[in-house]
Amino acid sequence: MVEFEVSDDISADEARQLIEAEPPLSNTDSNPFQKQLQKKGVKLMADREILLSLEKNQVIIADLPKPLKIRFYYSIIPEISITICNSCFRMFHADDFEMAYLRSGGCPFCRNVPQRNSNAISVDDDELDDL
Repeated sequence: MVEFEVSDDISADEARQLIEAEPPLSNTDSNPFQKQLQKKGVKLMADREILLSLEKNQVIIADLPKPLKIRFYYSIIPEISITICNSCFRMFHADDFEMAYLRSGGCPFCRNVPQRNSNAISVDDDELDDL
């Protein structure tokens, strides 16, 4: 995982939209940050073109509470699935997080239990038969 920043002229909402958009088919560069990673000590900066070229499943967005700013991370090894806790913003290998979550019922670091969706509709098996 590498942290990157978005250009100053791009808002956090616009950055999210660009990341969520489908990347162009002509994109042959597997790592859009490759040139920047070759230079030591340089902050990774993403402009609109780079944000559009990112695969959304390789980007983790830590939407930290105010006054902290949003942080963006890019997985340079896409074969390794990473999960982030939306409470403590710690990152875990997805399999490790899932196993710890199943054992303890929450995040292995902060023990936070995600709230259930209050808009969820429960349906009994009998009701399904009627449909």
